Amino acid sequence: MSRPGKEWGSAAGIDFGRAERQITLMENPLDQREARRLDRQFDLLERRFPRAARPLQALRAPGWWMLRVPVALLLIAGAFLAILPVFGLWMLPLGLLLLAVDVPRLKRPISGAIIRARRRWENRRR
Repeated sequence: MSRPGKEWGSAAGIDFGRAERQITLMENPLDQREARRLDRQFDLLERRFPRAARPLQALRAPGWWMLRVPVALLLIAGAFLAILPVFGLWMLPLGLLLLAVDVPRLKRPISGAIIRARRRWENRRR
């Protein structure tokens, strides 16, 4: 219900992005640390794969959780169909990575898995 004389939305000066960030802001310092750690891993992925940087930035935006969660779940489900030509196991880590943006319990294990995978990749290249 809207109030008389008040319009809802950006025309009324409401910044929905800022409100979303305030709602998702975690009070626990460890949770904030894990969120920053996951953000750093996203930044490294964006630098390593510049063509994927723009879509990753768009999907990480605070207001996009309604798109991010279903896409993540579809990617995870698609990974189980890896025997089909279009689907593959590459979909599982990408889906988990997107889901970790919105699920605080996944931030630490997913960012740790990215770090371990990156270190193994760098050691193999030497």
